[in-house]
Amino acid sequence: MFLLSKKNIALLILGGGALAALLIAVLVPTPHNGGELTFSSGKGGDPAFAFDGSASAIHSGSTNSIASSNLTDLVIQRYGGEILKLNLPGSGGGRVLLPNEATLDNIVREAITGGFLFKKVYVAKDFRANNDNAPHAVQRYLETLGEELEAHEEIHFLPAIATAVADTNTRPLEQYAGQVENYLQRLLVMVVPSEWIPFHIKFANMWNERAELSRAILAIENDPLRTIAALHAIPKTAEKESEIFMFLEEFFRKTS
Repeated sequence: MFLLSKKNIALLILGGGALAALLIAVLVPTPHNGGELTFSSGKGGDPAFAFDGSASAIHSGSTNSIASSNLTDLVIQRYGGEILKLNLPGSGGGRVLLPNEATLDNIVREAITGGFLFKKVYVAKDFRANNDNAPHAVQRYLETLGEELEAHEEIHFLPAIATAVADTNTRPLEQYAGQVENYLQRLLVMVVPSEWIPFHIKFANMWNERAELSRAILAIENDPLRTIAALHAIPKTAEKESEIFMFLEEFFRKTS
């Protein structure tokens, strides 16, 4: 029996799940993959968390050097390469030939819609685990998640993005990114019941993705194409978030 307060349950499920629910309802009205997050019987018959094989198959080595590059610069370099192809020595009769607009459009479209690359991806070795998977230990772990979330999330993701994009007021989003980054630091030092490490990896990466998307949107002057790619990525990340919070809802329902 888990005796989490309604406040902590709401913080865990609605604090992040509201984003997923809203974005999926508005932007991605497709059914969830109900098979990815499942329950299995843990020791003593208590519900245990299980992912399919892909859930923990996150690339090891947590830093993505390609994602650290400036996407706008990479597109400019690729377009420059297309110019060079059209102007090989002896071609063009002394004129400089330029690719047509469709070529540039395709390069930009591929860069934006090809999938947002996150600079950091957390893996199991990034976290502290112990072998205490008793119900009271799991309850305390989940309570701590909620307490830390309450302490750090005072500004909400979507309104902060809307204010930055529509009103060009970036202060709320800057504050939000800082709060999420502080919360991530707490997730990194938290001791996690070993059976919950797969969940913790996904949970931490969810918040890391929010932080990186926020930073990408804030960097519009330096790398506008990465900002646009970040905005395109939000519905997909929201779908993944929904799976996490659906699992929590189901877990609390089965253990209450």
